[in-house]
Amino acid sequence: MSALRLALDITHLLAASIWIGALALFLAMLFHKSDSAGEPVITLSRFAGIGSGLVGTLFVTGLANLTFLVSPMEFPSLTGILYGRLLLLKLCAFWGMLALAAVNRFVFVPKLIRAGDIADRAALMRKLKLSIVMETVLAFTVLILVAQLGLADPSLS
Repeated sequence: MSALRLALDITHLLAASIWIGALALFLAMLFHKSDSAGEPVITLSRFAGIGSGLVGTLFVTGLANLTFLVSPMEFPSLTGILYGRLLLLKLCAFWGMLALAAVNRFVFVPKLIRAGDIADRAALMRKLKLSIVMETVLAFTVLILVAQLGLADPSLS
């Protein structure tokens, strides 16, 4: 069982690292001074499938890892302990990241691909930059919460 848990942990960490690394690259691309916003938009649109796979991987491996620590029957009781409250905060930050990523993928990127007017394109790029900055802030919030979770006791007794 410990080999399975280790494999789940490694998979979870790799998926999280890829997502956070991609955010860093997107920020660098978006804030790089160039005449064209096309390259970051194309890169973001190409990342969409990978991003969806990462989210699915994080969800499945995160839930599986939690079941190694706490019985599913005890999940509702988690909010009564520090570990559970930290986990809830982490999940809220993760869902916030997911919501921002969805807005980027389904709203901003398609609009930028279709935008012809320079003023519209500039306004959309500002919104996309802000969204990715906020997603990155949430990613670092998740990392801080994970560090705290590592110090907290997941047992309910």
